[in-house]
Amino acid sequence: MKMKTQFIFYPLTLIAALLILTCTREQEPAQYSFVPIEFNPDLTYGTITDQEGNTYKTITIGTQTWMAENLKVTKYRNGDPIPNLDASEDWDELTTGACCYFNNESIFFNIYGMLYNWYAINDSRNIAPSGWHVPTFDEWTTLVDFLGGEESSRFRLMEQGSYHWSPPTHGKNDSGFTALAAGALKTDSIRNGFCCIASEAYFWSSDDDSTNSAWNLSIKPSYDIKVFYTNKKTFAFSVRCIKDD
Repeated sequence: MKMKTQFIFYPLTLIAALLILTCTREQEPAQYSFVPIEFNPDLTYGTITDQEGNTYKTITIGTQTWMAENLKVTKYRNGDPIPNLDASEDWDELTTGACCYFNNESIFFNIYGMLYNWYAINDSRNIAPSGWHVPTFDEWTTLVDFLGGEESSRFRLMEQGSYHWSPPTHGKNDSGFTALAAGALKTDSIRNGFCCIASEAYFWSSDDDSTNSAWNLSIKPSYDIKVFYTNKKTFAFSVRCIKDD
């Protein structure tokens, strides 16, 4: 009888454990999510429409007005296309503008926007909507200083919740900036390919640091309090635009 009882008990225990695990996994956020962006409901947002008809929320933070969503354009302001290249192309050899979807998949477009190399944002044909521009390093510094410096500003810039940031997340979004962890395309020996979706956000500055590198703002909440870095111009990052003075 004892053997028979064990035979029944163990399978039932295994089934119960699997059911608990399944339910737990269903409640956990995915690695990345396509649910709508969670803007701060306590703040008032404006809107801007780009040269292709994409509409973005905007937010005023201090003396600056920023796009509260990642740029999506695939054309310069004059209508010329920005080459949309997948990761199989030799991005590390590029000296002209290019863009891509994360993981080469258009399903990321609506929520996360496009990723651009630095040459696209430095092109004289202009990637930003009319009346807007890609921020300078000094303009990023003004934003970060207004929000309390590098350590505290990163959480104040991040979207709240864990749909677009891997938990645990400490995003407050009291600024309204609503930064998403849209990842990047990195073309170096360390990370040669797409990376960092749901864990890191990268935004270009229009200022370069050398022939091969340029300044950017990066949010890496799990391990670094810094937000200002230089990276290779051939990397593909998100873009946020700021309103002209």
